[in-house]
Amino acid sequence: MAQGRHILSLTELNASVKTAVSREFPVNVWVTGEITEIKINPSGHCYMELIEKGEKDDQILARTRAVVWATKFRMLRSYFETTTGYSLGPGMKILIHVRPEFHELYGFSLNVKDMDPSYTLGDQEKKRLDVIRKLREDGVMNMNRELEFPMVPHRIAVISSETAAGFRDFMDQLLNNDYGYGFRTVLFQSVMQGAQAVASMTGSLKLIFAREDEFDAVVIIRGGGSRSDLACFDDYELASHIAQLPLPVLTGIGHEQDESIADMVAHRRFKTPTAVAEFLVSCMVGFETRLSGLQEHFVLTVRNILLTEQNRISLLEHDLKGRVQREMHELKSVISGYRTSMAIHLKNYFNMKRAAIKTCEEVCKRIDPRNVLKMGYSITTHLG
Repeated sequence: MAQGRHILSLTELNASVKTAVSREFPVNVWVTGEITEIKINPSGHCYMELIEKGEKDDQILARTRAVVWATKFRMLRSYFETTTGYSLGPGMKILIHVRPEFHELYGFSLNVKDMDPSYTLGDQEKKRLDVIRKLREDGVMNMNRELEFPMVPHRIAVISSETAAGFRDFMDQLLNNDYGYGFRTVLFQSVMQGAQAVASMTGSLKLIFAREDEFDAVVIIRGGGSRSDLACFDDYELASHIAQLPLPVLTGIGHEQDESIADMVAHRRFKTPTAVAEFLVSCMVGFETRLSGLQEHFVLTVRNILLTEQNRISLLEHDLKGRVQREMHELKSVISGYRTSMAIHLKNYFNMKRAAIKTCEEVCKRIDPRNVLKMGYSITTHLG
């Protein structure tokens, strides 16, 4: 059956492929790809699997392996992380200078000689800008920032890892404040970095949303980290949940230079977990100060009202006293007039009576007593 055919062994075929690859790529070439898997073995060699995706549908168009030998990887890794602030990891796009190689036993791979961190940095920034643009298109970018912050934020939902130093610093600063203010905190234990971080934190946000009436504000804290460790805070899903939460969200992620997208959509951003606690305490101080000011204003207002009313009463009292005195004077005058008039009338009356009596006396003097007796006898006889 094999007569007349040119048959190659697998070793011969692979050797031919190796020769063809070496001939086709006599010098190193720059290649872009996205890391889907990365492993560093105990000897220090780095093995990566790279893919290329379609721009519209994310369909995988190509896949290959790449290796960075230990001596080269130590140098490139340090240079990459120092320049970008990120650690090499899945989902990251890289630009690498490689030598395409084909090994008879291990197949095709890329031998990495160098990498350009600026390409990855640009791609990460592009991803950030895409997330920000999408949040703005969705109309949620400023939703949480526009919420009214409570005057007395003492019921706090905390998203953090219980073992994180930042969480301990936050709790110590909050609960042991110099003013003795009481706070009620509920920890929603979450993964704060790595592949599970976004799902863990969004899950906590959903739980808080279901208990919305129990809290005044939400705090997301962790104790800092590299830019790569904090990459989850640039995720669209996490940022969208923060933006649309009906409670104000405060972030204290612990990085001073860079602002994550989670910081941008939160109600307020702080550099450290301790700074978040200080802000909450300052809100309580401000409220107490306002209460003291209102109390002083109330007391002063009441005093002014009492003084005004006392002055008004004094004026009324003085006016009433004057009126009473005038009325009494007028009444005394009227009574005096009545008394004078009555005295005159009585005097006239008594004078008139005296005159009448005197007249009667004079009449009586002119009457003869005998005639009176006769007149009385005659009358008695007649009547009898």
